[in-house]
Amino acid sequence: MWFVLSTVSYIALFTAGGVIWGICVSDYAICAISLGVGAVYYFAYKLFNK
Repeated sequence: MWFVLSTVSYIALFTAGGVIWGICVSDYAICAISLGVGAVYYFAYKLFNK
C-alpha cells in the first residue's frame, strides 16, 4: 500500500514538474509566480508541522 502511494505521489510530482517546466519555458513571469507561491506553501507547511 505504501509503495503504491509513494509511486503515485512521485508520478504526480513529476507531472507537476513537467507542467511547471513547460510554463517556465513559455512564460517566465508565471514561472516565477508559481515557484514563489510553491516556496511559500512549502515553508508554511514546514513551519506548522514541526
